[in-house]
Parts: sequence; structure tokens; C-alpha cells
Amino acid sequence: MIGEMEDVISSYVIEMKEENDEFIRNFKKHAESQMTVSELAGDAELPRPVHNLKPSGKAYMHASKAYEQSKMGREGEMQDEMQTAETSEDPVVHKILLLKQEGLTIEEIAHSVGKGKTEIELLLKFRQML
Repeated sequence: MIGEMEDVISSYVIEMKEENDEFIRNFKKHAESQMTVSELAGDAELPRPVHNLKPSGKAYMHASKAYEQSKMGREGEMQDEMQTAETSEDPVVHKILLLKQEGLTIEEIAHSVGKGKTEIELLLKFRQML
């Protein structure tokens, strides 16, 4: 499976590289054609790029506040979901963790809790990651 995943990811990266190369070629062609047109028109002075622009104004402030509120709302929703999931399973999960700390095997824990062996294994693996 790991080999297949590596193949998929590498093919995706190669595809992205090819698309980026094509974009760069097209951009260069477009930039060259724009320069030749401006040179033919006699426009020796090209517009200069503007650096260090700092957004300001009511629109920017409104967009910034909306972004922060949506970001905080999403984080709050995720925390609420995690808390409700943990509290709804808390007694069983707590018992499983205690039994594991006492040194019981996965089979013994599964039998005492009335759950499947695989379910206990996954729960313990996920809990170790968190």
C-alpha cells in the first residue's frame, strides 16, 4: 500500500510540475508579446510594480473582521464537536484506558467492555496520537 501511495503522490507531483512548466512557458510568451507591442507603440516607459502596499479602508477592515470571526467560529465548532464526542464516550473510553494501564491485554479489555478487539486497538492507537 505504501508503494502505491508513493506512486500516486509522485505521479501527482509530476503532473503539477508539468502544469507549472506549461504555465511558465505561456506566461513568458505573453510577457514577450506584451513587450513587443509596447515597444512598437513607442511606450518606452513601462508601469512600475508597486511594492509594500498596505491594505486599508473600510472594505479591508470589514473583510478582516469577517475572516477572524469565521476562523474563530470554525475553531469553536471543532472544539465543541470534540468535547461532545469525548463526553458521550467518556465512561467507556475511561474504562478502556484504565484497564490498559492496569496491564490487561486487548482481548481481555474487549471482553470486559463488550467491544470488538479491533475497535479497542484503534481506540488505543488514536488516544496515543492525541
